[in-house]
Amino acid sequence: MSQIRPIKDLRNTNEIFELCRAKQEPILITTKGYGDLVVMSINTYAHLLEGDYRNHSIHVAIANDALMDKRLEAKACLSSLRRIPIE
Repeated sequence: MSQIRPIKDLRNTNEIFELCRAKQEPILITTKGYGDLVVMSINTYAHLLEGDYRNHSIHVAIANDALMDKRLEAKACLSSLRRIPIE
C-alpha cells in the first residue's frame, strides 16, 4: 500500500528519500487533502515501466493472434522466440 504524505513533508528531503528507497513503491503527496504528486525511487520507476512494457507486449501478441488464422506448434514458436534479439 502506498504511503500518503502531505506536501509539507517534502521539506524533510532525507526522510522522503529514505522512505522511497525502503518501501520500493510510490509515495503519494497531497495538497489540501487532494492527491497532487507522486514521488518514487528511480528503481521503482524502472520496475513500473518494465511492467508496462511487458503488459503492452502481451496485448500486442493477443491482438496479432486475433488477426492471424494460423497457429504455431510449441516447438516452432519457442524456436522463433530464441531468434529474437533481446535489448
